[in-house]
Amino acid sequence: MATSIASPPRAASFLNSSPSSSARRSFTVSTFNVSARPDHAITDRSSGGSHQPQAPYSSQPSIVFASPNALVVWAASYGINEAGEVAPEYTAEEIPQRQERVNEMLAELLYLIDIHGVLRKPSWDGVRVLLLTMPLTEGEAVFACRAVTLAQIIPPEVQSPIERLAMYDTTMSQVYALCSLGTSVDSGQGEYIDALIRARIFWYAYVIDGVTSGLRGGRISLSDDDLSAFEATLPGLGNDTSTASASYAFAFRFATIPIRIASLCRDVHAALTGPKARQRDELDENKLQEAWDTLEHCWGELDSLRQLGTCGIVQPEDVERFIDGWQIFLFESHNVIREALKQRLVTLPVQETTFVAESGRSRKSDTIVRLHTKANTKCHAVVRNVVAILRRNLGTPFFQYDAALVRDGCFFAGFLLAGENGTREDVEICLRALSEMRWAFSKNDERERTVRLVWDGRVSK
Repeated sequence: MATSIASPPRAASFLNSSPSSSARRSFTVSTFNVSARPDHAITDRSSGGSHQPQAPYSSQPSIVFASPNALVVWAASYGINEAGEVAPEYTAEEIPQRQERVNEMLAELLYLIDIHGVLRKPSWDGVRVLLLTMPLTEGEAVFACRAVTLAQIIPPEVQSPIERLAMYDTTMSQVYALCSLGTSVDSGQGEYIDALIRARIFWYAYVIDGVTSGLRGGRISLSDDDLSAFEATLPGLGNDTSTASASYAFAFRFATIPIRIASLCRDVHAALTGPKARQRDELDENKLQEAWDTLEHCWGELDSLRQLGTCGIVQPEDVERFIDGWQIFLFESHNVIREALKQRLVTLPVQETTFVAESGRSRKSDTIVRLHTKANTKCHAVVRNVVAILRRNLGTPFFQYDAALVRDGCFFAGFLLAGENGTREDVEICLRALSEMRWAFSKNDERERTVRLVWDGRVSK
């Protein structure tokens, strides 16, 4: 293997590469937001990312190096080397080789986590390493529709499903324990930076738990009550004009919408996609309507962020990427609701899904048919906005380095447009967006083929 992640100096060389490198800037700065991707939200140096926690929650020196090593693995998955440079032009044939290289590096990182007892000794540095590592071990299980088995994404020897689940549960438990039990960060940079370090870690975990397990119907680890209890421990924004206070206020402002979206995903879980909701015969129509209202409200709130400025902390284009990425995810949420309702329709008796004898349908089937129709209408309305977002971001680093957040929304948009009422231009825009994704686990080639097959099937009729 070309890069040994057990070697701190080589990992450090990646982090210290020239700021003028467009690849490194796109890879890091584009993720200033909480939870847009797991490779920056919990390691931002401006919020105390280089702190050294004090005992009893300190890490061994070798574990402090594990976080940059995790970033090296993430960079490799995007075709970027440890110096922050784009690797030679990749092709579809090179993706499997890149996956294999990343998995080898990941295996070494998991070995470091094991030998240093990171899973059994909670620490601020340790939990960062775990949060950075989890998405790489889970592949599609975190950011995608989970229609593909784990064996198709990473070799089983990297981490088994049981190991992955145990690591996820332990990580979320560590986040809860560190952030809720008054554990001191001791960054040496003051109250606001200490609070921001704790907040970014908790917010990240809460959002990831919501937009993955919550939306997709898995088991939720962090509840809305946990969020309320944690935020009650944070200092108020106040009138402090210091740099630390400004950074804290900026992060708080931009974290608010992803947190609200994650809470919405928990509501969808309770009303539609979660285990209990799937077992209930009756749908909570009021909760679904509230979810749709919240999705619409969040879209408008994201648009309003353009009027708030950057406070000199990020660049305007980074704010645009933040807004566009989360708006694409909002469309993905619409699509998940639509597909979940469609599954309900599939399980109904055939005679209850016909529109010919409406009076003969049961109240249950009538509600499902009506809600699915509404969900379908909303998806077709929102997808037009998504196409506009994709069009203006073609040829930029947006898809190359933010695919973990937007890739499923891009695919769902292409699939919907190709199969129903999209034009050839609409479908081609979605295909181009998929083709620009660099992440080794994006499965963009397979998804492009799927969209093309759907389009060809439709035009050939």
